[in-house]
Amino acid sequence: DDDDDNNNDNNNNGGNRKSLQLLSPTAKGGAANPSNEITGFLEVVNASIENSDEVVMRSRRFSTDVAADDDDGDNDNNDDAANERSAWSDGDDDDDDANNPVPSHHHHHHPRPKFSDYVKAGMLDIDFCVAVDFTSSNGDPRRPGTQHFSRDGMMNDYEEAIEAIGSTIEKYSSTQEYPVWGFGAKYEGKVRHIFQCDPSSPTAHGTQGVLDAYRTVFETDFVMSGPTEINAVLRAAANRSKKYYQSNGVKYCVLLILTDGIVHNLQSTRELIRKYRELQLPLSVIVVGIGRADFTEFHRWNHAPSEVCGRFRFVEFRQHQFDPDTLSREALLNVPHETVDYFLHRNILPH
Repeated sequence: DDDDDNNNDNNNNGGNRKSLQLLSPTAKGGAANPSNEITGFLEVVNASIENSDEVVMRSRRFSTDVAADDDDGDNDNNDDAANERSAWSDGDDDDDDANNPVPSHHHHHHPRPKFSDYVKAGMLDIDFCVAVDFTSSNGDPRRPGTQHFSRDGMMNDYEEAIEAIGSTIEKYSSTQEYPVWGFGAKYEGKVRHIFQCDPSSPTAHGTQGVLDAYRTVFETDFVMSGPTEINAVLRAAANRSKKYYQSNGVKYCVLLILTDGIVHNLQSTRELIRKYRELQLPLSVIVVGIGRADFTEFHRWNHAPSEVCGRFRFVEFRQHQFDPDTLSREALLNVPHETVDYFLHRNILPH
């Protein structure tokens, strides 16, 4: 029961990193907020665009960062040329637009809108959800060389991935209030497949807030456990995106899952993500593989047609660990196309 997984009353122990226990459960730590069937475990932020003028100004400010890109390909998952493009940019290739018109239920004389068209119109607002793997396969975070180890201000791989991808997304987010979840840790003797990383707040502000919330987990008493189960965080993100769908707004959700291994019951995870695409929820799922696990199944999933794999993208961190720009571009490669697809399905055109 996902609700039960998130219903626990734990307390921050005041920042005592030494309190982390790996061998036996303790009584403190974890998420303080109860689950909620309607909002997906956390309080949903306002689905309307706040400070729309500020969003327009921000989009113009970052327009110089936008390289030539066309998000209108038939299948970004299998388009090798697309892998060389920037995930959050559009080109002005009129020929491509002519070959990808708005579907017949729209005004047929309009070319297919681009992601940047929605940004420039101040209509786009990206919600960002982050889920981090705290299973035991990550190793003791106090030991150098393990996945969560960090000291002397040096970021670990989880933190670098969050910063690289989050710093791109937050440019297109009006509120910059993001839920930060953990999974795979044990609190009070029970494995939590979803818990709030910072018990004191349902959301974190901006990428720095996400990093701070992640680090808060190590100030609580918890047991790194398993298995690696991500369906609970998928459902939580889907519940948030469902609210945006029902509001008829222009908010779109990106869920970033960071994990160090193949997830338990991967087939059911595939089916969930495919179902969310069929339901046309405004949700894209990005999985970043941390460490040197065998990610073969994720790579195979990555290259399946979108109608099979859903709005999904996998990236292996170590292939881009020295180039955060490339990591962000590869992780977010399909999001512009998927966002425009959703808006067109809802008959939402830039204006």
